[in-house]
Amino acid sequence: MIYYVDDNAKPTGEHEIHTEYCDRLKEVESKRRLGDFVNCFGALQKAREIYPNVDGCVHCCSECHKG
Repeated sequence: MIYYVDDNAKPTGEHEIHTEYCDRLKEVESKRRLGDFVNCFGALQKAREIYPNVDGCVHCCSECHKG
């Protein structure tokens, strides 16, 4: 599955990762393609190479969401 990270941080400071199928990804104005990963954990690690504060989308990456 292809993952992306939102270039714009949420008001709380996190950059969210999303899958290519996430409905919320359509609302993201600026994003970076992280690549193809088996699960969100690999995508989260890759995103942390770009941004230190990263979280999974509660809708498409719930297992990586800090909540």
